[in-house]
Amino acid sequence: MHNNHHSSSVILALNHPHGHLTQLQRFRNNFIAGGIALSTAFAFTHPIDTLKTRLQAATGTAVASSHQTAIFSRDMFKILAKGFFTSVVGAGPQGGLRLATYEFTKSHILRHPHSHIGSSSSISYIPQHNNKTTFFGIPTTSSPMLASALSAITGDTVSSIIKVPREVITARLQTDYVSSTSVDSVKKGSFNVVVQQIWKEEGIAGFFRGFMSTTARDWPFMVILFTTYESFKQNHRHIRFPFDDDEDEDDIPITTLKSTIFGGISGGLAGYLTTPFDVVKTKIMTYKKSSANERISMYNVARDVYRARSVQLVSGGSGVVNSIRPCDVFFTGSGARGFWWFW
Repeated sequence: MHNNHHSSSVILALNHPHGHLTQLQRFRNNFIAGGIALSTAFAFTHPIDTLKTRLQAATGTAVASSHQTAIFSRDMFKILAKGFFTSVVGAGPQGGLRLATYEFTKSHILRHPHSHIGSSSSISYIPQHNNKTTFFGIPTTSSPMLASALSAITGDTVSSIIKVPREVITARLQTDYVSSTSVDSVKKGSFNVVVQQIWKEEGIAGFFRGFMSTTARDWPFMVILFTTYESFKQNHRHIRFPFDDDEDEDDIPITTLKSTIFGGISGGLAGYLTTPFDVVKTKIMTYKKSSANERISMYNVARDVYRARSVQLVSGGSGVVNSIRPCDVFFTGSGARGFWWFW
């Protein structure tokens, strides 16, 4: 793995057996590795994320063009750095918990029929005789692809207790959510002010606004990411050993370059295809309620974005707009998101 590739940070654990360590030691090592990898990656890609978030938050609003103009101005670097420390610091425990949970889950649900006790090629972190059919409700399987997808979903869901609050706070810092009329303009972009406002207006629930839309984005993302990566691995295995069906794919070395390419393409594809969910998630997290009792739903937000885009197309001289064309708004930031995950 390239040190900066957060789309590959979890994936590469598939290629490196842990040796004879206790579960606690493996969990600790994976937590540290995942935390360092995701924080490093977010540090390098934060400007791209800020650009994407500002464009998505402005879709269907009158400030869309002003947001774009502001980005490409003399204050560009200051704007793109908004929320940097919140994102990078929060990514540490998020990435650590995601990778550690992923590996822990996979070690219990992946049955390894080719492993033999005492064999030098056995993978010690996978139970050798795993006859259980479920692990905390998650079905066990002998398919590395399915085990990877299920473990990825589990790891990502568990890490959401950190990820969602981090994304809510970061998105509001990136989009200047706090109005300058309600607080000193110098302080409106500070972490403390944003956190205080969320707590005052919505309580603890405010930090988890957009949880369902985040899940709707990340579950298919993880499935696409890991199944695509496993497909690359299997094709790599068949190319290297076309006539050896008994060769264990986990015993086949994959170079850092190949792993980076496999993970990058998988992450880029997953990022692009799940952009519509990301747009809705961003709109929900940065939506300003007109009243404390106003409810926000994925359906209502997606409908409003679609209608606003239809109006923009008509007012822009496009005439009659078919039902497909306004959908392009749901891929706002897809290029940045795809590149972000490829990196």
